[in-house]
Amino acid sequence: REMFWLVRAVELSVLENVEYGTELTVSTEVIGFRRVMARRRSEFHLAGSERPIAEAITDWVLLNDAGRPARPPREILDVFGDQPGEYTPLRVLHREPQAADAVHTSFGVRRSESDPMAHVNNAGYIDYLDEQYLTVFDAPLSASLPVPRRYRAEFVGSAIPGSRLTASSWQDDLAWCCRLADDGGREMLRATLEVDPATWVGG
Repeated sequence: REMFWLVRAVELSVLENVEYGTELTVSTEVIGFRRVMARRRSEFHLAGSERPIAEAITDWVLLNDAGRPARPPREILDVFGDQPGEYTPLRVLHREPQAADAVHTSFGVRRSESDPMAHVNNAGYIDYLDEQYLTVFDAPLSASLPVPRRYRAEFVGSAIPGSRLTASSWQDDLAWCCRLADDGGREMLRATLEVDPATWVGG
């Protein structure tokens, strides 16, 4: 039908760090529809265990071939029936930081970070967030991130390979905030990372 789903926002709770190569069991279900949007809930377990190690709520928007929001076809709604209900879309609202509170870094978007549509993949944005967190606390990129931790990310724009982004990062109460913008000042990402202050890198 020349339509595609685009991730709009995610809330991701990481309860345990997982090493590369670890076998996981993942369950996914659609839990809501809103006109041109849908919400998905995913739960991650170590294979053979019932204890969750991560949970994610993801909001998607359906776009047509012109890139405009579109209602899901009747066939999709018929499959899921009337069970998925309304919900409030995830939003990330930042308090404006004081000039002295924010740390600014600039970097280029690599081709390997883009998806088949030549936009930065949403997982790539989370990688940027992790890297900025470690950079602010002057930790090596190989350092382990604290657990548990919770990400809230709203994907506002689509960065493309070759573009340059500026990350502005600051602390706000118990959350660490990050905003990404391109050279023209257009927002690409608004996000927060919540961790126990006692587990902060460098804390």
